[in-house]
Amino acid sequence: MNRRKPVERTITVDQTVSMSSSGKAFCNQAAAAGVRVVASLPDDWVLPVINAVDGDKRFKHVRVAREAEAVGICAGAFFGGVNSLAIMGMAGVLAIIHELATLNLMHDIPLLIVTSMRGQPDEEPHTVYQVAQGQVGAPVIQALGLYHRVIDNFSELNLPSLVKHSRITKRPAIVSMTRRMTAEFAEVS
Repeated sequence: MNRRKPVERTITVDQTVSMSSSGKAFCNQAAAAGVRVVASLPDDWVLPVINAVDGDKRFKHVRVAREAEAVGICAGAFFGGVNSLAIMGMAGVLAIIHELATLNLMHDIPLLIVTSMRGQPDEEPHTVYQVAQGQVGAPVIQALGLYHRVIDNFSELNLPSLVKHSRITKRPAIVSMTRRMTAEFAEVS
């Protein structure tokens, strides 16, 4: 059997990112909360938040293929003594219910999740799938007994307080950003 030798390639990407003032403030709050690891899976609403974190050298940003991987990475960071957060869409939160119940809740592992708050009255009509998930997202989070806060304005966000709350209660905390809030991240200053 003739095996080919792997070809090594170097790919360079220009990572010059223009960041909104909300993106900078989010990163500053995350750093002030002691967050060093961020795991994410993109959702179109939270993508500007992910891009802000990705462009900030204070964080080790890990892109995942499945939301459950973000839960595992953040749990590992916790056991390594490092604060972390996960960023994903509301569909992702619904996809990680098993991991939250059998890992975080069963073993008292804190986790801060930043997500999109779908299902709002101003949701685009062509995103029926996300609207339905948003409508069941909050009740499912409530059924798990997790702290959940919906924010519509950046002044309502306090990542240090949320990280502290999650660590004190030894439970995940979820902050959902409305479309209005996530749009602020896309506005480059």
